[in-house]
Amino acid sequence: MQTEVSGERNGRKLNDGEVVIFTLADGRVSAVHLFTANYPEALAFWS
Repeated sequence: MQTEVSGERNGRKLNDGEVVIFTLADGRVSAVHLFTANYPEALAFWS
């Protein structure tokens, strides 16, 4: 799934693209992998 995310946290703003990959097993999500378009910006936002 490809998505755009945005948010504000502790005075920092984030506007980023993401790809989320879900792995299914027996009808349930067994793993989730998230890839950001701008890793340094996302890292600074969550730090």
